[in-house]
Amino acid sequence: MLMRVSVAVPRPLMGSFDYLCDEPVAVGARVRVPFGRGQVIGVVVAVAPDALDDGSLKTVARVLDDAPLLDAPLLQLLHFAARYYQHPLGEVVQAALPKLLREGRAATRDLPRYWRITAAGRAALAGRLGGKQAAVLSALHENEIDEAALRAAHHCGAGWLRDLEKRGWLEARAHWHGLDAPAAAAPTLNAEQTAALAALPDRGFTATLLDGVTGSGKTEIYIRWIEHLTA
Repeated sequence: MLMRVSVAVPRPLMGSFDYLCDEPVAVGARVRVPFGRGQVIGVVVAVAPDALDDGSLKTVARVLDDAPLLDAPLLQLLHFAARYYQHPLGEVVQAALPKLLREGRAATRDLPRYWRITAAGRAALAGRLGGKQAAVLSALHENEIDEAALRAAHHCGAGWLRDLEKRGWLEARAHWHGLDAPAAAAPTLNAEQTAALAALPDRGFTATLLDGVTGSGKTEIYIRWIEHLTA
């Protein structure tokens, strides 16, 4: 199915540019498109299905992402920033991407691999188990440990750990450690912060200045104000 896509390109030009695309692409995904005498990497900001090829539009050279890198709320924010600061949308969108993604690198990341003990592993540890196996299972008794640290501490290889996994004593998962941790409690506002927060308007657009030295807690007031307005 041929689609008409609007692409924000990293050039000092206002608005977006339309192209034809003959493969599935989502709003927020990167594409490589012809622009001028070369090609640039832009981000799709709109998609219109069932487009007709009348010869007036160029075709997307390559779709770089299977899924959006920029979700709808973030794109909405970037559109607002471009309008508010009267800056080209393509340059604003590009500023939201890391350097390697702006260069067209694949949007992948290698997650650290963590090992943890299973119920069967705990049962084995409670039995007659000694040596390196007991040491590794004991180390994992309380918390999971990333593979690199576990191998370095106990001088074991990846194959040796997989052998324990086959026995059902260990299991592994790849993730960024700490993502499952509960969010830290918000700090308690002092009297001056509380008074400043109460003085901020409840609705509408205003220009507000908080006066305070570095580290006095101005950002926390803004966070509480935003939470209140968006609740």
